[in-house]
Amino acid sequence: MPKLIVVIVSWNTADLTRDCLRTLFKEIEAIDHEVWMVDNNSSDDSVAMVQREFPSVKLIINKTNVGFARANNQILNRAKGEYYLLLNTDTIIPEGSLKGLVQFMDEQPLAGAAGPKLKNAHGIVERGLKPFPTMGGEFRYCLASHFFPLNPIFQKLFGGSRKIDENANKPTEAEVLSAACLIVRREVIEKVGVLAEDYFLFSEENDYFYRMRQAGYKGFYLPQIEVIHLIGMSRKKRQAMDSELNFFKSRMLFFMKFHPGWMPLFKINYYFFFAWSYLTAEVVGIFKTAPSDENYALMYRKLLGILWKGGRG
Repeated sequence: MPKLIVVIVSWNTADLTRDCLRTLFKEIEAIDHEVWMVDNNSSDDSVAMVQREFPSVKLIINKTNVGFARANNQILNRAKGEYYLLLNTDTIIPEGSLKGLVQFMDEQPLAGAAGPKLKNAHGIVERGLKPFPTMGGEFRYCLASHFFPLNPIFQKLFGGSRKIDENANKPTEAEVLSAACLIVRREVIEKVGVLAEDYFLFSEENDYFYRMRQAGYKGFYLPQIEVIHLIGMSRKKRQAMDSELNFFKSRMLFFMKFHPGWMPLFKINYYFFFAWSYLTAEVVGIFKTAPSDENYALMYRKLLGILWKGGRG
């Protein structure tokens, strides 16, 4: 059984996937491994590029885009290894990073999962460790993201501080870690299960780490290990509206699954901010002379529809 199974999901990121795999194979030679990739029906050269340039990759080709969680599970349910490394195609693997992740897991048997410090192309630290979603967090998020057109003011206050990520200098227990680069112990997969497939995109990490915590496992943030994450490059292939709709559907699903008693307050909170933003976007649209690439009024009308349909919109 290999020491490490690398789990990659691609969707129209051929150039990024090539760079990711090039750096990955330089770092993984000394580790007994298998590299698996699921392609979610890419329309670019992703599949042909991998087959041509990285023939050792075990490739699964989907005829439709089945989403992030289900695609990862296609590998998690088939491949057998001691550890699984979930890896985004928009990551670059620096020297020694994978060895450090595996070594930490070998030395810390109580660690169910671990993730490195993630930096973007400019060296800015991404918010790699997060708390579990709470109603207070949802209120602050709405102020920062859905209080149109005032949200830029609150974004500076509540937009996601990276101070913990930047100041941490030793392994730190974390509630939720980013799945952009995440190593998980096989024992956890066996006892907790695979990713929840009712999420198409977003919140899979919240769901998984919540179940992992319920099963008694811990996740650790490892700031001494760094990986470059060209944040959201695959997501940019989608429209901003599509990402917002998927994010809200997933967050609503998380609360319905794990905090059903909070749902009335959850809906009131989001109804206020979505309705406010919809009305103000409509007013702003009346007086706007230049065309806009982003139709905020339409987006908030769709978000309100999802809210009233209970996440099924």
